[in-house]
Amino acid sequence: MGLFLDVWTGGGFILVSDVRLTCNGDHSYIHKLRASRPGAKVTCAIAVCGDYPKACIDFFDQAVALKDTLRDVAHNFAAAWTKRFAGTQDYSAVHLVGFERIPDTDEFVPQMWYWHNSAPGEDFYSEDRLRGDLSTFSDFIPFNNHLPLVAQEQAGKMVLNSLDQERLFVLEFLRKYQPVFTWNGDNDFWLSASKAVESAVDLLREQLSHLGLHETARLARACLQFVADVGDLLVNSTVGVTPDKKCDVLIVTPDKVKRVEWAEWPDRN
Repeated sequence: MGLFLDVWTGGGFILVSDVRLTCNGDHSYIHKLRASRPGAKVTCAIAVCGDYPKACIDFFDQAVALKDTLRDVAHNFAAAWTKRFAGTQDYSAVHLVGFERIPDTDEFVPQMWYWHNSAPGEDFYSEDRLRGDLSTFSDFIPFNNHLPLVAQEQAGKMVLNSLDQERLFVLEFLRKYQPVFTWNGDNDFWLSASKAVESAVDLLREQLSHLGLHETARLARACLQFVADVGDLLVNSTVGVTPDKKCDVLIVTPDKVKRVEWAEWPDRN
C-alpha cells in the first residue's frame, strides 16, 4: 500500500513518498514517485500507492514518451490504468501533477490528475464506474482533472471553457488556500496522516502561506516521517522509509522536476 503526500502551491507541486513495498508480509523497497525525463515535452511526475506500483510507473513512462501535452499524457495513462485495474480488487491510487502549456503563450496551467479504485470505508469501484470516468475525457474538464473540482468545492461552481479560464481559476484558489495538503495510501494510516498535517498546519498557520517550496517540502516530509515512525510500532506496517530514515521528495515546477531527496538502500545497484 504505502503512503504519499501531494502538496499544491501556486509555485509548484511537492510529492513526498514512503519507499516500503509489502508483499505477503515481506518488506522490500521501491520508488513510488516518477518524473518525466529532462528535455521531455511535458514536465510532470506521478505518485503511486497500492500493491502494483511498477505497473503504474510503466504506464506513466509510456504516456510521457508518446504524448506532447499533459492532457494527452493523462488520457494515455488513464486508458492503460483503467484497462489494468477496472473490475479488479487490486488497490491502486495515483496522482499525476504537472503543467499544461497554453498554446502560443508562455503561460502554464497547474494540473493534478487523480485515479483511484477504492476509498476509505467503500468497496472497490465497479468497472462501469471507472470506465465512465475515462469517458469524461470528451469533456473540457475530465473527471480525473482533480484540482479544478476541488477548487469549485471551495469557490463554487465555475464554467471553464478554456485553458486560460482554468489557469486563472486555479491560481486564484491556490493564492487563497496554499499550501493545499493532499495524500493517499493505506487506509489504516489515513486518519494519522490527516492529524499529522492538521497539527503541523495549525502550528505554522500564521506563516504557512509565506513558506517557499523547499520549506513546504520539509514540512510535508516531516509529516510523512511522523506517520512512518509510528507505523514502525505496528506489526506488518505498509508505510516505511529506509533504515537510515530516507524517503523520496520531488518538487515539480513548470520548467523542471527537482529531486530534493531520493532514497537508497543497501541492495540497490
